[in-house]
Amino acid sequence: MPNFEVSNAVCKPRCERVPISGTKRRAIRAGGKPELSSRRARIALRLVPEIGTRSHLGLQTALLTSKFGISSSEVLEAFRRGLQNPELIHVCGIHIHVGSQTPDVEPFAEAFKSMWNHLMTIHHETGLTLEHINLGGGIPVNYLRDRSQADQLPEHERDMLGADLEPSAVLAAALRVARESARDAEAEHLLNQVTILLEPGRSVIADAGVVLTKVRNIKRRPETDDVWLLTDAGYNILLSMNNYKWYYHLVSASRACDPLDAQYKVAGPLCDSGDVYFDIERHGRLPDYRLLPRDVKPGEVLALLNSGAYSLAQMFPYNGRPLPAAVLVREGGKAEVIRKRDSYEDLLMNDVW
Repeated sequence: MPNFEVSNAVCKPRCERVPISGTKRRAIRAGGKPELSSRRARIALRLVPEIGTRSHLGLQTALLTSKFGISSSEVLEAFRRGLQNPELIHVCGIHIHVGSQTPDVEPFAEAFKSMWNHLMTIHHETGLTLEHINLGGGIPVNYLRDRSQADQLPEHERDMLGADLEPSAVLAAALRVARESARDAEAEHLLNQVTILLEPGRSVIADAGVVLTKVRNIKRRPETDDVWLLTDAGYNILLSMNNYKWYYHLVSASRACDPLDAQYKVAGPLCDSGDVYFDIERHGRLPDYRLLPRDVKPGEVLALLNSGAYSLAQMFPYNGRPLPAAVLVREGGKAEVIRKRDSYEDLLMNDVW
C-alpha cells in the first residue's frame, strides 16, 4: 500500500521508539513481549514458528535459534497482553519473516498457514479480528543470470543464488493454503477481511545497484602463474562477500561483451588476507578465479552486478578507507550524486581530542 511504512523493532532504545500518532504507518513490528510498551501505536507481533529454508543459516530468521520474534507458545499470551491497554496499543497484525534469499515457495506457504492458524485462534479466544498478515520479505534475487561461472559454485549455492521466484507465486501459494484452512474451519469470512502484506525490497533494489571498482595494480606470481587484479573495493564496501561468501558477478564495465578469455585472482585494497573475491578458507563457496577479457590494465573499471541491496547500509571505513560516493541514474540517463564521497577529514569528524 503506498504511503504506509512498517517500522521494525528488535530491541529498540527509547530514542528510536518514535510516536506514530498522525503518521501513515501500517504497524510497528514487536519482536518480543517487553517491546509492547510504547505510546498509542499500531502493533503487529512477529512470530518464529520454526520454519527453515535453503538459504544461508545466518539469513534464516523464522527458526527458534533466531534472535527475532515470539515463539508459537507465547503468541496468545502476548496478544492478550497487548489487548489490556487499548489506549496505548492497537494490536492490528501478525508477521513472519522466513529470511533472505529464500529460493522456494514452500516456506512462505508454511509461514502463511502458521499465521492464519494463529489468527483464527486469536479471534476465537479474544474476539479480535486482525487487520493484516505480513509475510515479510525474502523474495530471492537471481545473481546468476550470467551463468558463465555458475558451475564453479556448490550445487546448493547455485540453487539459492540462481533462484527465480516471483512475488506473485509466493502470494498464490500462501493464499491457496490459507483458503483451504479457512474452508475447513468455516472461517472464510475472516480471510476476506485481512489485508496481506509482502515486503519485496531486496528483490527490487538489488538489481538496481552496481558497484564500480577500479583496478589499481596488477601482479603476477611466477610460481603459480596467477595474475592478480588489486582493486579499490574491499569487503568494507561489500560486507556480504566476506560474511557469507556472497557471489556478485564481476564484469569489465567497458568490455562487458568481450570474450571471457582470462582467469584472474581478484582482491581488494584492505590490509587483510581475507579481502579477496574468492573463498580464502578453500571451502569452494566462491570461484577461485574470475573470468574477464584478456589484458585487463590498471585503471580499468570493473562492475559487481546486482549489488544494490544492503551495500550502502553496510559500508564501513575499515583501514581508514573513506567511503565512496553513490550516484543515481534517472530514467533518461541523467546521473546525480546522492551521497558524496568521504574525505579523510570525515573519518575523524566524530573523534574527540
